[in-house]
Amino acid sequence: MTILTDAEVGTMLRQDRDASEMTLGEAAELAGITPGALYRIEQGYDRPDVDMFARLCNIYTMPVSEAQVVADNSLTVSQ
Repeated sequence: MTILTDAEVGTMLRQDRDASEMTLGEAAELAGITPGALYRIEQGYDRPDVDMFARLCNIYTMPVSEAQVVADNSLTVSQ
């Protein structure tokens, strides 16, 4: 497993949003956050907490199993 940096988490989420053909505003509204907050996550300035990460995965219909959230709130991916 590889621990992802904030920037890698953001890039992964942005790519999944793009694949879902959602605007930043649409995704933020569904997630219950501001577009600015989602932008900061996607740019790697902020890391989503476990609940927000799972919510975004659900919105983008990305299986949470693609990325695993571990107890210390770091995100990992299997390679």
